[in-house]
Amino acid sequence: FDAAIIALENLSNLHARRLRDKVAADEGFDTKDKIDPLENVNEMLSNCNLTIRFTLNDKGELVGYHESPENPFSVAKCSDGERSIIYLLSSVLRAKAGDLILIDEPERHLHTAISSPLISELIYLRQDCRFVVSTHELTLASSDDSTKVIIVDNCQWDDQVPKSFSFRV
Repeated sequence: FDAAIIALENLSNLHARRLRDKVAADEGFDTKDKIDPLENVNEMLSNCNLTIRFTLNDKGELVGYHESPENPFSVAKCSDGERSIIYLLSSVLRAKAGDLILIDEPERHLHTAISSPLISELIYLRQDCRFVVSTHELTLASSDDSTKVIIVDNCQWDDQVPKSFSFRV
């Protein structure tokens, strides 16, 4: 979890340094260059009907808030679901173009009403990556028209090794 927090802090700080360097070099930049990665994160959270938002405090540390950035709290005080969101966002935002991103059972810490739009937002944001989402929640898997759903069932186990299974596309 600490690595995920540091990664989000680094993304935002790196963005600020790049903007500073462009201004110092008198280089032009377009509107999307001005958007801090945490602004993208907060917009995604808003689109998923979540009230938590993230920002950096004066020390450059990631903090959360619900109603107002004037009342921040340590991300260490986040719920398990909020921590899961931080970890997932951090992992997806740090991925390189072309990476395969595996998301295992997002419904374990997030209600489907949250995980479904969040996964859709992440897939939309990172169209330069491929995603595999392993889930028991079929509505989550079929929430996006561009997805292919593979149902694996009738798994036969020998000790802890699957010996046979069937699947449907």
